Formats: sequence, structure tokens, C-alpha cells
Amino acid sequence: MDFCFKGGISKGVYVHKTDAYWRKPSKDSKDPYTMEDIKSVLNYVIDNAFFQVGNKVFRQIIGIPMGSDPAPFIANLFLYIYENRFMTNLKKDDLARAKNLRHVFRFIDDLISLNDNDEFMRSHKEIYPPEMELKVENENNFSASFLDLALAVSEGVIDTKLFDKRDAFNFSVVRMPYKCSNIPCKMFYSTIGAEILRICRATSHYNFFLISARSLISRMRKQGADTQGIQRVIAKMIGRHLKPFEKYGIAAEQIAIDISSST
Repeated sequence: MDFCFKGGISKGVYVHKTDAYWRKPSKDSKDPYTMEDIKSVLNYVIDNAFFQVGNKVFRQIIGIPMGSDPAPFIANLFLYIYENRFMTNLKKDDLARAKNLRHVFRFIDDLISLNDNDEFMRSHKEIYPPEMELKVENENNFSASFLDLALAVSEGVIDTKLFDKRDAFNFSVVRMPYKCSNIPCKMFYSTIGAEILRICRATSHYNFFLISARSLISRMRKQGADTQGIQRVIAKMIGRHLKPFEKYGIAAEQIAIDISSST
């Protein structure tokens, strides 16, 4: 919070129904959340994370509260302050080393480093506090997963396909709605079309796309979808979103047929 308020002209954050922002106080302004107010709120949220298991109530005392609405934002700010502090000092002391980290990206607690000559592996203990445990998930420098993408380097080009860690579980996980659930039938089928589009946008090669799309259709058949409804929603979705499918160089009608076959 000290870092966020440092150097600004505002004495607090003004909160409205749809947004929040810093600004210079005016006569007609309502009282803002001051830096001390926000610190007090954060302390309360962090110190009062309770959850129930059966008839027992537990209070989390280690780490950032999990499952609460502000948890991702708190985690993001926690990591950012260390990264900003490290990079600010490194740019002054060793600009060449700092440039090696220009293609390191983080989304909350998932991080990927591209073409950094292993600089991040050498530097991460200098960046984060000792209680932070970093887990390396890639086995080599030519393939890795990041968020919902599986990445693989082939002849200097990164190929992508959909990645879902639940596929490796040794038990079934409920994904997507059932037709018999309490939602309109149209919405049920619309989720299938939306998921097919997501798979397309995440997948660079057609054969990878078909594997993921057919797996989805097979699962949705078991959850109540019929062939006619599937074909109708796929044809409608592709007709509305031709651009993402153009990379495959295959006619929309053939894509719909290929998805529906062998499932």
C-alpha cells in the first residue's frame, strides 16, 4: 500500500458501484478509503479466513486466504511488489541482465519465462522471499504448460494445444452442464459451441484440435447431448466465427463433420 500511494496526489481511493479510482479530493467528494483504511481492511481479510469442514470451523493462519473474492488480487500484489523492487534495482546495476527477463510473464501464481537464457532460474531466489516455494513443471526447455495451454517448440515455432490438468486425474471430474440440469436447452448446447471455439483459439494444429473437440463431444453425449443438436450448434458457431478456423485451411462444413465423427 505504501508503494501504491507513494508519489500520488490523492489521499485515498474513491469507490463507486461500478469502479474505484484515485483522484484529487474535491469539495463534493465523499470520504475516500485512505491508505490506513485499506491496510486495516487487508489485515482483517487476511486474519479472518474461516472455512467449514463437516461440523468443524477452521481459521487459516498460514499464507494468503484461499477461496475469498480478494484472494487473487492480494496474491498478485504480493508477488508484484517483490518483482518490481528487484527489477528496479537490477536495471540500475545490470541492465543486460535485466533485459534477459523482459519475456517473463506471470498470471497470479503461474509464471513462464521465454528466451531468458535461464536467467529467471538463477534469479528467482533473489526476487521472492524465502518462504515462497517455486515448482518447476516443465521437464525441458522445449515443452511446457502455462495456464490452459500446452506449448511445444518445433523448428523455432511454438505449437499450442489445450491443456487441462484434470485429464491426468485418476477419477472422473464433472465438467460442463448436463442436459437434465435446471438450465434452458439452448444454453446447454451453446456451452458446447463456446467450448469448441475456445479449443480452436488455443490450438495451432488441426489434428490437436480434433482430439480435444472429439473428447468434448464424447463427454457431452454422455451428459445428454444428441447428434442433431450438436451438429446444429457447431455449424452455427463456426458460421459466426470463421476467422479463428481459417488457420486450419479446411472448409467449415468439413470441420463440423470431422468433429462429429468417431465419437
